[in-house]
Amino acid sequence: MTRLLRWCLVLLVLITPVQTRGADNDRSVIVKTTSRADGRPVGGVVIVDDQGATLGTTNAEGLLTINRPGASWGAIRPVHPGLVFDPPNLLIQGRTDDHARFNFEAAPAESVVPSFAVRFVDGRFKVYRSAATHVDPLLRASLEHLGDGRWRLKLTNGRMPINELWFPWPADPQPLDDEINDDVAIEPTRGGIAKRMTALVEWGWRGTLYPGTSHGPYTIVADHDNARIVAATNWPPIAVTPMISRQRQTLRFDDPIAAGATQTFTVMIAEVAGDASHGQRPWRLALDRYRLWLNGAMAEAGLHPVRYSPFMKSVEGWLAYGLMNHPQYDPAHPRSIWANFGDDFRWMQFWGQMSNYAGDPKLARPPLVDQEKVGCCLPLAATHPRYGDDLPKLADEIRADGGHVGFYCRPRSFDGVYGRLDDPRVINGKTNLRFLTNWIEHHRRTNHANAYYLDVTAAVYLGDPALMIDLLDRQVPDDAVCEFVVDAYPKAFLMSGFFLSTAWPSGPGHSVDGLFDPEAADYDTVLDPRVVRTLIGDRIVFAGGSNTDWKGWGAKNNYWTERQTFLIGAKFDVTMPFETYANQAEMNHALARVLQLRRATRWWLREPVYRDRALVYDVPAGIDVRRFVDRQGVNLFTIDNPAQQKDQRFIFAGREVVIPAEAMSVVEIGPE
Repeated sequence: MTRLLRWCLVLLVLITPVQTRGADNDRSVIVKTTSRADGRPVGGVVIVDDQGATLGTTNAEGLLTINRPGASWGAIRPVHPGLVFDPPNLLIQGRTDDHARFNFEAAPAESVVPSFAVRFVDGRFKVYRSAATHVDPLLRASLEHLGDGRWRLKLTNGRMPINELWFPWPADPQPLDDEINDDVAIEPTRGGIAKRMTALVEWGWRGTLYPGTSHGPYTIVADHDNARIVAATNWPPIAVTPMISRQRQTLRFDDPIAAGATQTFTVMIAEVAGDASHGQRPWRLALDRYRLWLNGAMAEAGLHPVRYSPFMKSVEGWLAYGLMNHPQYDPAHPRSIWANFGDDFRWMQFWGQMSNYAGDPKLARPPLVDQEKVGCCLPLAATHPRYGDDLPKLADEIRADGGHVGFYCRPRSFDGVYGRLDDPRVINGKTNLRFLTNWIEHHRRTNHANAYYLDVTAAVYLGDPALMIDLLDRQVPDDAVCEFVVDAYPKAFLMSGFFLSTAWPSGPGHSVDGLFDPEAADYDTVLDPRVVRTLIGDRIVFAGGSNTDWKGWGAKNNYWTERQTFLIGAKFDVTMPFETYANQAEMNHALARVLQLRRATRWWLREPVYRDRALVYDVPAGIDVRRFVDRQGVNLFTIDNPAQQKDQRFIFAGREVVIPAEAMSVVEIGPE
């Protein structure tokens, strides 16, 4: 159970559904809040559901009346800037008695003010323990609770520059409960790295920089019943490294704070209760808390929902063509790929247009010149001479056929380090920002591109996040995809490389949920893209055979990568559209099946939002299920049943759902 705070208020809630499944009669529900100290009513407590929707506010008499259907699934929580609550939320699991009571106990926010720590330029490290204000010769600081677990730190520095701010600072261990063996730590590196808590070292900090290697500014610790999230909630975002060690979580802000400067930092420190056995995974509920804040902050900035073109919404994916993979360029080959598969995948995306053959140098035609560099991703805007003027002609043909065509580009790097786009220095005639924007414009003007792939732009830190957001929103064309994911960037993302990593355990038999049972899993670390997909469930993502995920592509790999792409609702990054090299006119069988399912369900028109396995449980072994909710509230389930097991079912919100005996299928259940 969640650790108890020092309570002085009781909030009695007779409450509401937030996820419904049946046609039961509506019932009147009463919410009542009272002070434990003197029994007087307490008003102004906001009750919200697990999607952040306000259900109502208690009045001066401490009362709130709500109508709800008789059977409900989801969660509710109270919100008040002056109070913190335990339990932090309560679960609704199906039918409840009329006028059922749900009790919250609350304490003043001042009783749980977080600590922070600073490292000064001279190396001194000082901890400022829990207090609303701090004044000493080195700095002045105040902390304010904004409600819903968010804290604002206003810091005015003294005469000594600060190199690092650690906020919150976990001076003491923060166990979820008395049992550590089922605790899992989740960090936002790439698609989401989960690690058993017992594999971490106390004070052995782990973390990667956001935005860039980290897709979000948070860490989560969870078990079967509870979770805690610590997240940066600054808008515009600022650079931060979310850090985690054994039973400790923090955020390290690395941008220096000058002497005499005043800066403000906001963080979310939230605990949630869940029930993994009924599809209410605490780690997902915790991530939802941050997701709701993020979407709200982006909406206030005019960035959410993310603006996508009709083409981007409807396209099934792209045909990835590596020009550098062919010893000699044959203009007929990419045209045959487009002729065979372009009606289904209306985007042809080229890699390596700046390179000669990248395989055995002896086979390259024309022969390589002395010390010639080759590869998919050279930082050269000019097209290699071996392609002559054919690529713009091919682009014109594809566009005349109603398709889109793109070419590779990326930011500039120096000795393997990518240059910050906010660096004002002019190097070789251009700033780093101008290098990238000129390359994009070169593809539009010279190569006749009308779609764009921006390598590494969401994979590494490229400078001021506000500049990056403005660049992607205002300067980069709409039909563009960034490699990897940064949650605040308003563009589509390429997730290829998140399914089968060479850096972390991943692939068949590995999942974040598997780590919660230490006796069932023989691994203590996993890369699971379900984490990042849960955070950006309403964004357009591509996934497929690029980066390392080609290892799971095709019939010889039982279509592992194609099946995972289908499960998460991604558009296809198609590196090999045909079933066999011998017959390059026959479509990959898994791709053909997914196209059939998506067309039959009008998938893209419905704009389904990924909800992972929310309220989904008792899924049979050997079968995978993911849930989506479309614009009308209809539940769509992508189901992977590679062995085509018969007579199988899973449970969704208390209801049995029959699993088709097909390798891949989509099942619908009516509006919530």
